Amino acid sequence: MPVYNCAAFLPASLDSLLSQRGLSLEIIAVNDGSSDDSLAVLRERARADARLRVIDQANQGPSVARNAGLQAARGEWIVFADADDWVTPDTLREWHDLARSGDVDVLIGNGYRFATEPLVPTKGPLLQRQRWDEVMSGPDWIVHCTSQGEWPHYVWLQLIRRSLIEQHGLRFTPALLHEDILWTLHLALAARRVGFARRPAYAYRLNPDSIVRSPSQTSLARRAQSYVHILKALVDCAGAVRGNAALRRALLRHANVECTHLESILRKEMHGGPLRRDVARRLHEMKIWRALWRGASGVRQHRRLVRCYLTVARYRR
Repeated sequence: MPVYNCAAFLPASLDSLLSQRGLSLEIIAVNDGSSDDSLAVLRERARADARLRVIDQANQGPSVARNAGLQAARGEWIVFADADDWVTPDTLREWHDLARSGDVDVLIGNGYRFATEPLVPTKGPLLQRQRWDEVMSGPDWIVHCTSQGEWPHYVWLQLIRRSLIEQHGLRFTPALLHEDILWTLHLALAARRVGFARRPAYAYRLNPDSIVRSPSQTSLARRAQSYVHILKALVDCAGAVRGNAALRRALLRHANVECTHLESILRKEMHGGPLRRDVARRLHEMKIWRALWRGASGVRQHRRLVRCYLTVARYRR
């Protein structure tokens, strides 16, 4: 659990985790240089419950915090949680039982969004198009998700065998925003068996103070640069695929989706100047457009890709 200035939400989040029944667990909370009372809250709770371990580090972002937690973890299974979220009762036992019975490497759970009250969802389940009663390989899961327009990059919906993480050296990319996209990509490519839990069990808080919702031009530039990195990684992964044309197309199709997100930031949210120009130039110089065109599916995606290309060409000057 990466923790940054979440003192107001930590008690409820920790309560929801420490009250999970029917399994042995450790909770590793990584205080990422909080300037509020988060560290004091964590230390007080750790004194009362030995299952909570606290790591304190200078602010380096959620990727580095999660990597520190992975390095310290000792359990057979890994689950990620955010410090302002909430987990419904018996969720971890349910996920663990399903993972064990299905002999899976990764279990994908389900969740919902909430504003202030964890038991009051703002809308329906986050995931609705998964293969709930099946077990499939990670690459097949990627193909299915991109075909359905629902590839869930939610790290907090993942129950993962720690041995899989260590065997493949999986870690989060430091300083990258939307880091869960590449984490989920590499996790899926490594997973032999992926299973699913249908019940919406993880409550995700809609936090207006999140950096990915910040309107500041500096934050938007970080998001845009991160999307450029993600696009390059997706295209490179697709290019490295051998003997699986469906997977290669799926990765390029998803790269098109992320390209649309980047285009929206450049066109609608960034207000010009050198920050936007630098992002547009970097994207243009990567020469990924032919690969993206091959991965586009249908008139709508091709039209979006043309708009993205024209937006980049306009703002790189």
